Amino acid sequence: AEQALRLSRRRALSVAGGVALSWRSLPAAAMWQLWTPRDMLTYVRKYGVQDDALSVLGAMDLAAETSWMMNLGPEKGAILEDLVRERRPKRVLELGTFCGYSTIRIARLLPPGSVLVTVEKDETTFRTAQEILRIAGMLKDSDDGVKIDMRLAEANQAFSSLAKEFGRFDFILMDHWKDAYDTDLRSMDAYGMVAPGTYVIADNVRFPGAPRYLDYMYNGKGGLLYDTRLIPVPFEYRPDTPDALCLSIRNGQGSRERSLDPSPLPVSDKTKQKCASIYAEDLATAEFVSTQSTSSEGALRSSTGGRSAIDEIICEAMERSANDGSGVASSQ
Repeated sequence: AEQALRLSRRRALSVAGGVALSWRSLPAAAMWQLWTPRDMLTYVRKYGVQDDALSVLGAMDLAAETSWMMNLGPEKGAILEDLVRERRPKRVLELGTFCGYSTIRIARLLPPGSVLVTVEKDETTFRTAQEILRIAGMLKDSDDGVKIDMRLAEANQAFSSLAKEFGRFDFILMDHWKDAYDTDLRSMDAYGMVAPGTYVIADNVRFPGAPRYLDYMYNGKGGLLYDTRLIPVPFEYRPDTPDALCLSIRNGQGSRERSLDPSPLPVSDKTKQKCASIYAEDLATAEFVSTQSTSSEGALRSSTGGRSAIDEIICEAMERSANDGSGVASSQ
């Protein structure tokens, strides 16, 4: 029944053109990366200046604006930098290096003696990021500088060694596989890598979406362990596509997760029921718009009063993402 509602809602949206609905049509091209990391490196070599991190970031933005690539982008990058300034971390963990864009943005703001560990599983991308970081002047050996420790590994396979080497991290950025956010955070918590005061930032929780992660943070155990807020911001290099960063700060409440290799927790039945109701309401709204009827306008408007912004975002992400707990993919 839930799947039928989804399909019906999509058909209704196509008829109504998304008019008067809270969720807009999203361009499929926003997720098409036609260029490779080597193309990004070409732009950095052409437009970047050796040992000038800002020029390298500018070259990476130019490349991604020319042909979309999955850097964090300038708007999210500015928010990330504000959070780094706010927390002033000494030990940072980044999951998903890609070409090193976020690595540069974070590292240039860290105090001397800090360490930033960044984990990437794809070897070609990893090697490209190394070269870009060298051009940015970020990989120089210095006793009083910031150390960038690059790891070629799947995130969940690196946690054991990272926990032994570094213990707890002050600041964690997750920008890797969205369907791994919830299990990887729970695993890091079990390893003791997350402590009271740790900032955890998750990207793309609205688009393409991380509904299991949001459900865990707002309706599951994460709601006890973390103080969480969504930061609305457009999808990288796509200003017409809504997205959000999720900031969660570990508090001192509750016991940490126990399983070092946790299984994914499906989105709760309560949340799925809310989504089924929202889908039905939106279908009715779309039908109303398509027929331009006025008889039920008041009823339709009043029926949406019980839905929260978080409910809508989780349901929106579920509709678009495979990460809804019904068909769990591998964690990396």
